[in-house]
Amino acid sequence: MRKFSYRPAKLPAQNDYYYLRVVQVDGEAAWSSPIWVGEPVAKEKNNRD
Repeated sequence: MRKFSYRPAKLPAQNDYYYLRVVQVDGEAAWSSPIWVGEPVAKEKNNRD
């Protein structure tokens, strides 16, 4: 098994994400769902009470 690590050069911004894509020795590929790393953008509150 091979290991991989990644350290970004800058901190993630709002709504940034990573995904992992791999290609196997036999040429088959696989990828992950997005992995959200940045802070989510705050939604505005609707003040209609």
